[in-house]
Amino acid sequence: MTTEMRTRLVGLKDPAAWSAALEGLPHSIAHEAAFRAALDTGRDDAQCVLFVAESERGKAVCPVLERPLETRADIATPYGFGGFIGVGDLTGLDQAWRAFARERGYVAGYLAQHPSLSCSAIGADEERFEIEPRIPPRSTARRG
Repeated sequence: MTTEMRTRLVGLKDPAAWSAALEGLPHSIAHEAAFRAALDTGRDDAQCVLFVAESERGKAVCPVLERPLETRADIATPYGFGGFIGVGDLTGLDQAWRAFARERGYVAGYLAQHPSLSCSAIGADEERFEIEPRIPPRSTARRG
């Protein structure tokens, strides 16, 4: 039996898959597709998606708002108290999230946790600041 977490995204255009991903998880209205869709104004290119990580022994989800930045993206917690929720053995969730975020090209993010539904496997009970700069240095040439 493997404990490696498999990851995927579910979009608002598939509410059945979104609801299925939430099955068996204690969650708030802010995690539900209908709530997310009701708040989607469609005014910009940001999209709300549900991050899903699962193994045979556990499952976790987190709604995120992806905002494209050229070839990369930043993420934020959509309106409401969402954040990571999960059940079972979530060993490897932190590593799965990091790998997924790198693969998606996330450069920055702010994810708020629901005050009573926190998921400690992702480090929700602590402040985290991680910096991995990959910005090329500015040119030192003087402009005329």
